[in-house]
Amino acid sequence: MSDAIVSGMDRSLELILCKNGNPLTKAAFVDTARFLFNTEDKTSLLAEKVLKVCVDDLRAGKNASIGWPLYLEQAVALVLDAHAKDVDFDCIQSDVLEVLLQNDNEEVVLKTLLWMNDTKSAFVPTSKLRQTLRDLICQEKWDGVCALALRVIPGVLGNGEQEFDLGECIRGYHGNQVLPVREGWIAVAGFAARTVSLLYNDVDIRNT
Repeated sequence: MSDAIVSGMDRSLELILCKNGNPLTKAAFVDTARFLFNTEDKTSLLAEKVLKVCVDDLRAGKNASIGWPLYLEQAVALVLDAHAKDVDFDCIQSDVLEVLLQNDNEEVVLKTLLWMNDTKSAFVPTSKLRQTLRDLICQEKWDGVCALALRVIPGVLGNGEQEFDLGECIRGYHGNQVLPVREGWIAVAGFAARTVSLLYNDVDIRNT
């Protein structure tokens, strides 16, 4: 049965994903493709075709169509599943996380941050990724995004790196009255304090 489903979806992909104007139909198609991708070994070619369309749509920016946010949620879920499996798809480029974090849809950004906050999720921290996270922390329209970005950023810093000093953490804490955001600043402050402590101990050891 799964062979027939995959074959049928492959034949209808162009019509439903590329030429279809109904995002709810696109969302259902992507959700099915994601299920098959996570349960069947024989769907890699179909998944790659669907992923390419999803990544292109996620890069494209705003779309006012009713149902488009739901489609993007399904699209980002498939992209992150593929990223987590470390599959060798050309459409999953090294900057895909930055693309997702820069999306105009709040749910896309939140899903990506939640995935990054999962300790089982593996990704390569880059200077561009850190700058993107800093931009999310400094934006003022999405409190939940700010709070999650604060929790994620210590995980993308290497030894001795510090995106925010303790003074910035204190100002961020006092400047935000939203509890999750304030808790996020505490988490970053703890990381900054540990970093300073480690650097101090390292210098102290070298001088003895």
